[in-house]
This record gives sequence, C-alpha cells and structure tokens, in this order.
Amino acid sequence: MYSLNLSGLPGYQQWRKHNREDFSLDEYLAGTANIEQAIAFTRLFWPDFVVYQNGIFFSGPGFDVEAFLAWSGQLEGDIPRIEQVMNHVHLHDLLPGAQEVSRDNLHYLAQTLCQCWKARLEHLFPYHPVQVYYQDEGEENGLVLYVHQPLEPAA
Repeated sequence: MYSLNLSGLPGYQQWRKHNREDFSLDEYLAGTANIEQAIAFTRLFWPDFVVYQNGIFFSGPGFDVEAFLAWSGQLEGDIPRIEQVMNHVHLHDLLPGAQEVSRDNLHYLAQTLCQCWKARLEHLFPYHPVQVYYQDEGEENGLVLYVHQPLEPAA
C-alpha cells in the first residue's frame, strides 16, 4: 500500500518554500485549483460506464462499437479479455506531469483511482464482479490500470 509522499510533489514543495514550512496540501490545492477543475476531476475519479454485449466499458470517447467488434473478432468474443484491452488506461496518458512526481506518488494515485473505480462499479453494477487493478509496466508504459470482469483461466 502506498501513501502520499509530499516530498515527491515538486510543485507543492515550491509553494511551501515561498510560503511557510507548515503550508498544507489543502492550502496548496486552494491556491492552485479551481471549482471547474474539481468538477472535471469527478470524471477521472468517478467515471461513467456503459454495458455493451454483456461487457462493462468506460463510456464516452473511450468506448467505440467498431473497436469492440474488431477486438471481439480477434479475441473470439471473450468479453472479459475485450474489456481488459479496451478498458486499460496508462496513467501518464490521463494527466501531464507524471515524470515530474515521485514514483511512489504515481503508485498512490493509481491505487486511489482503482479504489474509486471499484466503488463506482460496485455502485452501478452490484451483481457483476469486476476486477480493478494496476500494474507497473516499466519506464515506457508506466503504470497501467485495468478494468474487466474475471478472466477465465487459459486452457
């Protein structure tokens, strides 16, 4: 389990340096963010999902019927594997600046997103078991988050 590492947030550390040592993260947030950003962040932490062909997918620009059909053909209609491919998200694609913060803070964000997404899915689909997790896939791919129904063991 990762914890928030304030020393690994360079922007916050700059604000502390120019304010005072006990300058809080809440004060930093109040000084740098605004209500529109907070509203926009709800889409990141509490996203919408759509059910299509018994699969659960991120809705909006992330879901495309043609892409679903293409993956369905390649993966022989295996819905959990189609979900795994279509619902994977690279953390560094969500927001700029991933290379500027510490790796433990990226893990902290990924695990927090997983917890939020899992809660959202349990709220929307209480009778559908869905796995939400992330993997560290190295420097090139970074942290990748996955959302899918349980996979069948390979034969």
